[in-house]
Amino acid sequence: MSFHHLTTVLYSILDKFPVNARPFYTMPDSENPRFTNAFDIFLRGQEILSGSQRIHDAIQLESNMRARGVRPQVMEEYMDGFRWGAPPHAGCGFGLERIVMLLLNLGDVRHASMFPRDPKSLPALPELGEVLHHPEANTLEPTWARHRAEAHDDELPPLEKLIANYGDAPNTAWLDRRYSIWRHAATGAAIGYSKVSSPGEYILSQRLKRTQVGKHVIVIGDPLCDRSQLARVAGAFLQWVTRELKLQPLWLLASEHLERVLGEQYGWRTLTCVAEARVEPSAVAATDPQGAVARKIRHAEREGVKIDDYVLGEELPQALRDEVDVRVRDWLHGRKGKQVHLTDVDAWRDFAHRRFFIGRDKDGKVCGMVVLAQLSVRHGFQIKWALDFPGAPGGTIEYMVMHAIQAAQGMGAKSVTFGATPSPEFHVGHNIAGVKARALEQTYATLTRTLNLLGKSEFKEKLGAVQDAEYIAYPPRGMGPGAVRAIMKFFGAHDDEEHPTEEKAKPDPHKRRSLLQRSIDVVRSGSNSRSASLDVKLEKSRDNTESRTQSGLATPQSGLATPQSGLATPQSELVTPQSPVSERVPV
Repeated sequence: MSFHHLTTVLYSILDKFPVNARPFYTMPDSENPRFTNAFDIFLRGQEILSGSQRIHDAIQLESNMRARGVRPQVMEEYMDGFRWGAPPHAGCGFGLERIVMLLLNLGDVRHASMFPRDPKSLPALPELGEVLHHPEANTLEPTWARHRAEAHDDELPPLEKLIANYGDAPNTAWLDRRYSIWRHAATGAAIGYSKVSSPGEYILSQRLKRTQVGKHVIVIGDPLCDRSQLARVAGAFLQWVTRELKLQPLWLLASEHLERVLGEQYGWRTLTCVAEARVEPSAVAATDPQGAVARKIRHAEREGVKIDDYVLGEELPQALRDEVDVRVRDWLHGRKGKQVHLTDVDAWRDFAHRRFFIGRDKDGKVCGMVVLAQLSVRHGFQIKWALDFPGAPGGTIEYMVMHAIQAAQGMGAKSVTFGATPSPEFHVGHNIAGVKARALEQTYATLTRTLNLLGKSEFKEKLGAVQDAEYIAYPPRGMGPGAVRAIMKFFGAHDDEEHPTEEKAKPDPHKRRSLLQRSIDVVRSGSNSRSASLDVKLEKSRDNTESRTQSGLATPQSGLATPQSGLATPQSELVTPQSPVSERVPV
């Protein structure tokens, strides 16, 4: 440390402070790393100025933070600026309040400050993560972080453990074969996505000179990471999608926290017309014993329905799986109507985080199945599938679902979700206003009324389900006709054949229209404001995409809604042979 002293004793300069006397962001001296490029200036024994060179390299800064016992996760916004790039920089700052205090002899610097700061005025520290089912799969403190900035592929935590640590109902769909998984190498976080191709056009954008909007990446649910990392992980993923894949991203069923990130930091348009239907197990236990649900449960008990209960993580015997698979095929064969789905019915995955309930009638035949999927501690469990098979006694599904909810309560769950369901109301989030907002609201009201989208919520309402809003988010100019077709194709909406063995009659052009096209007709007929140019555009779109949409909306093995149920929920719903539902989503 060097010391400069003038004969007039006006000021002093202290230079090259030791490392342990300066903050983590101070640049070490290039010749002697035990010291820093930092200095102070004193006036009559009082410090009036501090200056230094600061670390501008993100990797060096994060390494220095960890060496000094500072967690980078609690300073994500600060770190983001350096990750995106910062030049070498240095500077100093005069303490004007302190100079005023010395000139006026005030005795305390707070008397010279309009808004003095002290420990009581500092904001509370952010949350440092939540309780995890698998601490070894912690994205805040990944196991490789002490040795290097990014993980090797074999070090990334398994997707199943991330779902159990951070997941909500939409994330369980990522185990399906149709999803690809992107991993964030620095934290181990994961995002599930599906690439959907549809006849596309091109637009000009500021970031990409030519972006094909007919090919999309559709994401369902939030990134699997701690909430404090949402902005960092989502930003890295979107940068990868636009720069590497050169596709248009669409984000569906995003939580309120992620919606705020996309809307405020990236300028995306957001809206909500769907919500996660959650129930509190302790409140369900207090359901009216004379109500309709209780009466159905008593009827199932009188009919001799028994429930085989398997513990969490128990792998079912192969013979039982084969028996259930036969009944699932019976259920699939009996479906009719529009089929809109998020995943296929594939129950035999991730046994470690699932609990099975198999219902049998008085003859011992399998008549129903309920599967609980373990989510984060915050979200509890999801009723992944709730199926009663053809011929099941009345009340079977109510009996089994109530039994499963009580079992979740026994495992300490504070919440159980049925999955996403259409909301009674449409609300805009960020960056949608005026005429567009009113038009979207009117369109949604017309669709929900005409297609009876709200017709299957009675049971959940009787259990006191609370709606937790989920959002649809898309970038500016990102929700054109091509995007709508991509969403419809992604969910696999199609018509099941009601009579596959009968000879097919001559196709009716009107009946051959896709669900998308008929939905457009519904909106057009229900709207009082229709322009001639819109009519021409819709007719051209119908002519150009007739055959493509028909093939794009077909799916081989799932489709879990009926005309009566009105495209109910994406993850789960009570089902009957007349209106089977599982893993459904509103469009």
